[in-house]
This record gives sequence, C-alpha cells and structure tokens, in this order.
Amino acid sequence: MTASKADASGRSLGTFIVSGVAEPSVAELRKRLDGLTIRDAARLGRRLKNLRGAKPEKLQQLADQIAAAETLVATRQAAVPTITYADLPVRERGQESAHHIRSASSGSTGRSTPSATVPDLA
Repeated sequence: MTASKADASGRSLGTFIVSGVAEPSVAELRKRLDGLTIRDAARLGRRLKNLRGAKPEKLQQLADQIAAAETLVATRQAAVPTITYADLPVRERGQESAHHIRSASSGSTGRSTPSATVPDLA
C-alpha cells in the first residue's frame, strides 16, 4: 500500500510504502531540493547527481537526508517570531509633543521659520 505525504504548502514530500520499501524517484528528490537551505540543496544535489543508476538503498538514504533537511527548514520557519508593534506613547500624546516641538523651534520672536515647521501628527 502506498501513501503520499505533503508539507504545509502542499509540496510532495515523497511516496512512502506502508508495508515494504518504496524506491524514491530521482525526479521527486530533485523537486524536494528547492525547499531546502542553499547549503543543503547544493550538498544533497551533488549527491543526487552522483547517484544516477544507484541502488534503491542509496536513493532511500538520500531521501532520508532530504527529509531531515526539510525538518530543519520547517523548524526554522516555525521559530520566526511574529512582529507586533505596541502602542507607543508618542501616538497617544502626539498633539502635545507637536506643540512642544513647535514652541521650542519658534525662537524668541514666536514665529516658526519654514524649515522648522512640524507636520500635524493627528
């Protein structure tokens, strides 16, 4: 009995035999290299190139190594933090801050020069 496995993006991770041993295809393994780190893709791509016409056991070993590299990528992607921006006090007190900036930049005459004008923060 055969079963296919896919990652979160729907890309095939290979064909597996539930009872018995399945031989992964070279084309299937080559497609899986695209989702790996550059280092792993280059290293495993060279090994795959050298395994043309090799025994099924060697292809299965390479398939296992690719699966381990895919796990590494998935672990790294899961560890990327979500970026959130807290409400900053500057936003809450924007008008007050703008007033203080305008008054500080106006000089002794009380007039702002065009280069010292502050945009409206509202």
